[in-house]
Amino acid sequence: MAIVRPDASKIKSAAGRLRDAMRMLRLIEKDSQMLEKSIKKAADVLAEEQLADFLSTLSVEELNRDRLGIRISALKNAGIENIAQLYRRSKGSLESIEGIGQTNAALIHRTVQTIASRAKENMRLKLSSEENSKELTRLIELLHQYSAAAQPRMAAEEMLADFGEDIDAALSSSAPAQSALAWFFSGAGQKQQAVEAAGELFALADCGIVEKSRLVYADFQQSKPVGSAMEAFRKNSAPFAVTLEYVSGMGTAGDTGAVPAELAQAVSARKVDLSLLKATLRPYQLFGTKYILSQKNTLLGDEMGLGKTMQAIAAMAALKKEGHGHFLVVCPASVLVNWCREIEKFSQLLVTEIHGADKIDELYDWLHGGCVAVTTYETARALLLPEDFRLGLFVVDEAHYIKNPAALRTRAVLRLCSHAENLLFMTGTPLENRVDEMCALLDILSPGTAQKARELRYLSDAPQFREVIAGVYLRRTREDVLTELPDKIEKDQWCRPTAEDWKWYFAEVFARNFMGMRRIGWHTEQLEKSSKAQRLREITELARQEGRKLLIFSYFRETCEKAMKIAKDNAFGPITGSVPSAKRQEIVDAFTAAPDGAVLVCQITAGGTGLNIQAASVVVFCEPQIKPSLETQAVSRAYRMGQARNVLVYRLLCEGTVDDEMLSLLRDKQELFDSFAEDSVAGSESLADEDMRKWVNELIDSQMEKYRLHENKG
Repeated sequence: MAIVRPDASKIKSAAGRLRDAMRMLRLIEKDSQMLEKSIKKAADVLAEEQLADFLSTLSVEELNRDRLGIRISALKNAGIENIAQLYRRSKGSLESIEGIGQTNAALIHRTVQTIASRAKENMRLKLSSEENSKELTRLIELLHQYSAAAQPRMAAEEMLADFGEDIDAALSSSAPAQSALAWFFSGAGQKQQAVEAAGELFALADCGIVEKSRLVYADFQQSKPVGSAMEAFRKNSAPFAVTLEYVSGMGTAGDTGAVPAELAQAVSARKVDLSLLKATLRPYQLFGTKYILSQKNTLLGDEMGLGKTMQAIAAMAALKKEGHGHFLVVCPASVLVNWCREIEKFSQLLVTEIHGADKIDELYDWLHGGCVAVTTYETARALLLPEDFRLGLFVVDEAHYIKNPAALRTRAVLRLCSHAENLLFMTGTPLENRVDEMCALLDILSPGTAQKARELRYLSDAPQFREVIAGVYLRRTREDVLTELPDKIEKDQWCRPTAEDWKWYFAEVFARNFMGMRRIGWHTEQLEKSSKAQRLREITELARQEGRKLLIFSYFRETCEKAMKIAKDNAFGPITGSVPSAKRQEIVDAFTAAPDGAVLVCQITAGGTGLNIQAASVVVFCEPQIKPSLETQAVSRAYRMGQARNVLVYRLLCEGTVDDEMLSLLRDKQELFDSFAEDSVAGSESLADEDMRKWVNELIDSQMEKYRLHENKG
């Protein structure tokens, strides 16, 4: 039976439209690849510049560290003082130096290249708004340009991945059907294949890719960077670092932690739809998200500041796209508000807070409305879910809280775990040397893994132990994954005021005492009743466990004294205005020499300038500062040349108070605060600036109204 040739005109029409679609998508791909090459080249140039800067800090004496017998005096006589001056010189030019012969020249050249090679291996490209070089400016502009076209580029990549090979195959195989002569000379097998390919062409041409490719191409052509690249970088450098990581492949070595290569490859291959996320994940965060989804029951132990919360939100967003409707987060009360704000800020997921007097009504609303519920360990004990109710993901934050199987909160969490299709336990506490605590959590997540881990408990630092737990436990450190070290990571810590906090706060509100209002969370002497004190205690303990030192700042001396009480035996200071300069340096020296976990407490107007405190890698502000530059100067005490670790900056903030309003104004109207700052920082409570005085009065009036509404509701 003869094979009927399809309508050639229809085939040509469909083929033409699909070729146009592929042409547009591949133009986007080509332009993006060219821009990526430019970014990599600019990054390499900047890396060479930073390498030269580093080598300039190494004296030529470094050449003889291994006692090679190099004539350093001859080099110095030639005006050569550091390794950078030798880095680009050839062996021939070294031979021309008086006193340096052929043998010495070869030895110097080889040694310099070895030093440079080792430095390059350990060097991490640093993007810093404090630098002002042509190379950095060029790289920032290219990254800004690349980010502007992110959406159409990703859409084009997705369409090429999904349809590119199928379209190319259909175009090639259908060719005999497009020409009468080609059809005549084709065999039966080729004709049958051409007919089938023509059908595939028609289906592809009608699936929407042609129209979508036109829209994506138009978006790509119109995508232009908004505003100055350097200005955008100074306001928020993190997206630039993220883009550089993706394009250059920086920082991928530590992204997978101790996960074996085969498992890491399988995890990385897991597809995720993050269209409900309003943020771009760093590569290590994307791997963490895929790990959570792939392994189903996971203990995420990333170091503080690496975004465990963000990875949990991303996992929930991906599962939402896969059809899951309900997610539950259990966390300490001190971070309840933070969780809700982070979910709202970084995703399109709806969030319900289940806590307090209305918890039953809130539970009912969530059960029927779906999406994410956030509750505390205490409230979790009262949550009863229907027997057949399923959670897409159950997240347990600060999971070391449930290490005791007999505790009521542990039993409450276990009951909720029975409803979960996926489990995520999170803790920044390093558990490798706390095998009993780790196994208590693994008993819930993976009993088989827990048993094997117990058998190898005395090899907890060995590769065998890490391999056993690798399918459940993922931990990365900041030095592993943040390639532009040293970096500064800022984290707002929102606290819900306690009843005691509110009592003192509203007393200051009705006294119209702005400075007193700023001490929200720090009035009470009963620190166990202070929301900020509780969060500071948690941050201090976690930093101690990670082997880090803390620097705590407050404007108020009374707050400094309370921070000292929280730090107990680990506290140094406080450095206040009444402490003489020589004594201040003695305190800093003692703090620097102290073991990890030490805490230095400073009044910000006294310790915020003039001191170098590189020993600290965690900075905490007990309240927002009136003058933004005060915070900048204070952070720079730790975040400066010589700081080898990332600096993590926490701001303790009380929701619904002057903290909320000040933070908003500080970010929107910095100039207003700067104009007021000189009076306030000097200690005066008078508000000389008319705009500032008006703002404070309006703030106090609004807080009074909030109190009245609260009283009426009660």
